[in-house]
Amino acid sequence: MAFPRWNHSILWMILIATVYQSKASVVINEVAYSGGGSACDGSDWVELLNNGTETAFLAEYVLHDDKGPGDSDSRAFDNATTIGAGEHLVL
Repeated sequence: MAFPRWNHSILWMILIATVYQSKASVVINEVAYSGGGSACDGSDWVELLNNGTETAFLAEYVLHDDKGPGDSDSRAFDNATTIGAGEHLVL
């Protein structure tokens, strides 16, 4: 699955979520503008962390920058995307 390259507005990224599990908690854990060192080959990236005790289902989550959820660079997650308890997802 290919993810779009994020523009310089990544610092304004917003995570819009509807969480149905009471013991899952997804947060934006790290954000890198143009990568960090050799991470992601100089591309922008963001890390989501589930610091809860149950799997988080990301259906209905939308990740976007200041251009809004309708922008072509926004990322709507499908029903199959999950983050296990204590795990992270780097985009």
